[in-house]
Amino acid sequence: AMARESASAAEETDALNLRGEMELALAEVLRLAGRNDEAAAAARAALHAFEKKGNLVAAERVMTVMTQPVV
Repeated sequence: AMARESASAAEETDALNLRGEMELALAEVLRLAGRNDEAAAAARAALHAFEKKGNLVAAERVMTVMTQPVV
């Protein structure tokens, strides 16, 4: 719930890197909880924010995080 609240709060700002980081954190939490569809949606939102900002390093990190196996 806390990760979702953080991501929601970040949506209200123009800080695209912050938005991306919060969406990526939410995606990680959801992925680890086995909520893959929701995790994918949050990861897409993170990727969009990072790409819009031009932060290609962070965009690549989204792909890396989302392809890691859940242990």
